[in-house]
Amino acid sequence: MKLTFHGIIAGVFSTGALLPQVMKSFSSGETKDLSVSMLILMISGGILWFSYGIRKKDKPIIIANAVILGLVVSLLLLKVKYG
Repeated sequence: MKLTFHGIIAGVFSTGALLPQVMKSFSSGETKDLSVSMLILMISGGILWFSYGIRKKDKPIIIANAVILGLVVSLLLLKVKYG
């Protein structure tokens, strides 16, 4: 149970770290300082962590990385839109 709690907290922090950037980019329409390379690396890492979570049947890893993937893909789409 202790490890699951750690996984949940890590997922909340990792996901929460992206929220201010998504909200700021969405509200301001400003994305010039976002690195496309960083976003692609984050998506790649998220896919790998998500698939790892599925293989391990670890819900905190699966859920956290599904949300992170959604947020990072949103940032990439905003970057493309506002370029």
